[in-house]
Amino acid sequence: MKKNDLVSKIVLVVVIGVTFFWSWLNFDAECKNIPDLTECLYTHKYAFIDPIFYGTKWLLIILIAMVCVPWRTYKPWVLTVLPISLAISLLLISNISVYSSGVMSISRAQMAVNCAVVLAVLSIVFVLASEWYQRRKERAGV
Repeated sequence: MKKNDLVSKIVLVVVIGVTFFWSWLNFDAECKNIPDLTECLYTHKYAFIDPIFYGTKWLLIILIAMVCVPWRTYKPWVLTVLPISLAISLLLISNISVYSSGVMSISRAQMAVNCAVVLAVLSIVFVLASEWYQRRKERAGV
């Protein structure tokens, strides 16, 4: 593996790690700019901090696991599976109302966890299929 390949993997892990650490620091922090506690809870914590905290927590775990994957599999994954799943996750999370409540309603934080689990499953399938294809290609001598 080239040094640049490992560095690019580590940079992505560090960026998501810093985002996770920032959201962890703000998870229980008080809102200094919003005087109304209810507005702070809904517009800041439930709408913004919670999904980022739970989403980056699981994304960080996935990215750390992907560091072990060969570059020939990692590069197509980071260019296809990751951005598409993050874009769909963003659309799904942003369409959930912060004010919805009830037994059957799902929160933005729970949807972020669900999207991360789907990304993990897609990543596993992608890595296994890609490695199977590479081994088959090497055996055929192509």
